[in-house]
Amino acid sequence: MKMGDIMTTTNKGTICGLVLGMLLLGWMSPVLAQQKTKQEEQQLQLDEPLFKPFIERYILDELKQLRTDQQILRTEMAEKVAEAKLTSSDRAMRYTADTTNNIFYIITAAASILVLVGWRSFREIRESVESITSQSSLT
Repeated sequence: MKMGDIMTTTNKGTICGLVLGMLLLGWMSPVLAQQKTKQEEQQLQLDEPLFKPFIERYILDELKQLRTDQQILRTEMAEKVAEAKLTSSDRAMRYTADTTNNIFYIITAAASILVLVGWRSFREIRESVESITSQSSLT
């Protein structure tokens, strides 16, 4: 064998090996892809049931927390409304009491003025009656 014959047989062997390898890869890649997708599907099937209860529990806990917060807000709102009503009625009663007291003060002041003015008037009437009677008895 000559040197050229050896080169052509190795090149032919390499080319045949490459072609055979490409054929095997071409044939094996769909099989490998199917195996990967099957493994991923199995993993998803395993992961979904494991995570689903956690998600459901999280949602239930969030709902419970929202209901609790809503109940607290409702209680606070009822307390604020009751306090506002109490404050309003307290102001109304204080206003009524102050108004009544002011009316009585005005009545008392008016009566006192009338008494002072009236007493003087009675004194003047008595004095004028005495002077008239004294003059008529003298005449």
